[in-house]
Amino acid sequence: MAIVRARLGRYAQWQLRDYVIGPGGITLLFVLLLIWLTASTRSMQGGEAHRPPLDWLVTFVAILGSIFATTGLVSDDRSRNYYRFLFAKPMEPLGYYGQAFVLRGIVVVVIAAFVAAVATVITFPISVVGAIIYTAIFYVFVGGITICQSTVWRFAWAGSLGMFLVSKLAALMASPQTGVQQPWRTVWIVLHWVLPPFPQQDRMASLLSSAPQWDAMAGPIAWCLGYGILALMAAALVIKGLEWGR
Repeated sequence: MAIVRARLGRYAQWQLRDYVIGPGGITLLFVLLLIWLTASTRSMQGGEAHRPPLDWLVTFVAILGSIFATTGLVSDDRSRNYYRFLFAKPMEPLGYYGQAFVLRGIVVVVIAAFVAAVATVITFPISVVGAIIYTAIFYVFVGGITICQSTVWRFAWAGSLGMFLVSKLAALMASPQTGVQQPWRTVWIVLHWVLPPFPQQDRMASLLSSAPQWDAMAGPIAWCLGYGILALMAAALVIKGLEWGR
């Protein structure tokens, strides 16, 4: 008797729907609220004289939106035993979660592009193409780190936020300007190089301008993408090694 295998593509619309009515929709609503608050602040303070920029909101979507999109991608299905239904027909879990990761990333990038387009109209211009590239890089980086954690525990969002804060602190304390004495400065330097390169976001900010400084960003972009790809590879190995009840 031939085994009936599930068609991965047919799951795409349901994966998109689940994300849009869940974390993606919440992200978009929160972004719209922040845009409205920014526009209201502009009106109260005199319009053109006080125009708060929205580039920080693109960063918000790129980092926090990516964490929110991927935090429970694997762990929720396993903790609630949803995988028994999802994989009732033979299907490769790695393909299923890989497709979900890509689809959610597309939505996150679209939200960031929307923010850039709105910001260009109501505040300072932001490059839509730059916002797309910036968010795509951080989705691979931050989303990769988060989904990797999601394969082993339910609080991947806490792990990613903790890494964000500690890596920022490590970059600050490793700087010679802070005056931290040895051997503690060595400890901070090691942490700075081992932890995810979140501090590189400041060096990539010119992606959101009309004239990006590509020569200054090549290293940070490669560092973030490389870290994210390694995290995705680790996640893939864990997913393939997990017991899915078949």
